[in-house]
Amino acid sequence: PWGVLSPTSFPILSAMHYKPVVAYHSPGGHAPPDLVRAFARRNGMQVVEAFECVTIVEMVNRTFPACIIMGSPIDEDSVETCRTLKREPFSAVIPVVFLAGPEETRALRAMEAGADELLTAQMSPEEMAIRLQVTLNRADRDVSVHPSTRLPGTAQIERDITERIRSEQMFAVCYADLDHFKEFNDRYGYNRGDGVIGMLS
Repeated sequence: PWGVLSPTSFPILSAMHYKPVVAYHSPGGHAPPDLVRAFARRNGMQVVEAFECVTIVEMVNRTFPACIIMGSPIDEDSVETCRTLKREPFSAVIPVVFLAGPEETRALRAMEAGADELLTAQMSPEEMAIRLQVTLNRADRDVSVHPSTRLPGTAQIERDITERIRSEQMFAVCYADLDHFKEFNDRYGYNRGDGVIGMLS
């Protein structure tokens, strides 16, 4: 199963468009650990293994994975790939998590490169699982905010409402919509449009 994705992998790629993906890279060529598989299963995601870092970059451009996990041992290619992804606005929002073995020499370099989380061998499996989940939740929340107001956007609002309905708790919703706001933005620009939102709030 190891190696760069090839035409024989097209069924996997096609499935990735319908199911969120955890991209897993192991410099040592090891299969994803139970922690990664359980995390993916819990979140209804598919684990796609990538032997080479270039495959991770190709995957980001093609499928936009929900999370990237770099396995141990941490190598220079993994660190540089993280740095490259975090430099670009399009890919910077994808959480990158490093798994660090007991004697990692590049753990701090991974954090300096922009890694969102570093899971070490000193942590318990429970702590690692929680940290991994929190990292994914934080990324979901951050990409869901409105770019102007930094308030929760449509995706986060829908998630919250769905969760409240599912839990059958009482709640109230007030949603304000400005008539012809798109036309206003198109004519006067987004800066003035943001000013209107500010005045209304």
